[in-house]
Amino acid sequence: MLKMPVQSELFDESEFNIFTKEIIMYEEYLPHFVQFYEKAGQKLNLAPKYYKFKEDIGCDSIILEDLRIRDFKIANRMEGLDIEHTESVLRKLAQFHAASVKHVEVHGLYPTSFQESFYNEQTREMLQDMSNQTKPIILEFASAYNNSEEYIEKLVSICRSLLSHLYITIEYSKVHLEEFNVLNHGDCWINNIMFQYDEENRLMETYLIDFQIPKYGPPAYDLYTFILSATQLNLKVEQFDYFISYYYSHLSENLRLLTYNGKIPTLKELHISLLKYGFMAVVTLFDMTSVCLMDKHEHTGFDIFMANTPDGIEFRRKLYGNPRFKENAELILHFLNYRGLLDI
Repeated sequence: MLKMPVQSELFDESEFNIFTKEIIMYEEYLPHFVQFYEKAGQKLNLAPKYYKFKEDIGCDSIILEDLRIRDFKIANRMEGLDIEHTESVLRKLAQFHAASVKHVEVHGLYPTSFQESFYNEQTREMLQDMSNQTKPIILEFASAYNNSEEYIEKLVSICRSLLSHLYITIEYSKVHLEEFNVLNHGDCWINNIMFQYDEENRLMETYLIDFQIPKYGPPAYDLYTFILSATQLNLKVEQFDYFISYYYSHLSENLRLLTYNGKIPTLKELHISLLKYGFMAVVTLFDMTSVCLMDKHEHTGFDIFMANTPDGIEFRRKLYGNPRFKENAELILHFLNYRGLLDI
């Protein structure tokens, strides 16, 4: 599998170091993470194998193992993951996060480019334009949700206070070294996870792919993104606290396995962090969750999402207006409201 940078009129991967960061992940960090486990006596694979050209070909490129040959598959994004698949991803995330913490202990902090999220001063203008395109449609549909009167004014406030809430998101994206931080995958939605099955269709292995926007910070980033976007509707809210506890037990177990000498957070501290960074749950709902649940569309990609054209408007209305997203949004918004996460 050959990957090369994608350029468009509105988004140039090279401008945001996305491709460069992914190369560093495959060449440096992921091998280090695996070595930590090997030193602890555990064989572990986190991602597909990475290969380098022997000679410079004149442009950035990533060559990866084609996992389909080994019967890896991507799950159905509209159906979402059941408990077995969800647990397998949370175990893998816990292993990945634990190794990333050990890496800091051994090698020091990640560079600045890995400490910033996609929500930063460089992307502020683009994010503002994106919000201006989406907020009228979001509010139009949300106002018709069942029992929306309980939270609609809070959602209106979030959407109308664009600049201040972008500021909040950017501030929350900064690294606070006094907190427990991990290297988040940063884009942990269902299409960036692959599952391997045996001949009887039993789940054997889980890999993470597409490490383009890793972010050093609280694990809340990956946990909200994954649980609220990738799981089945009946699990997102009903099993949320169980999934957090399940992740935590494996995170702490792996930190001990890797002989991490720092303070391992308590489950209570993890929940406090999830409350503090709850705005990322709102971002996840209208970003990853909406994409997961959208029907196939003849136009796809960032350009059409941002386009102020009839096709762009049609795309966004289908994104936020389809019945599957409505069903998920009604459930998740009530969940976030009851936790105080819409009180920005």
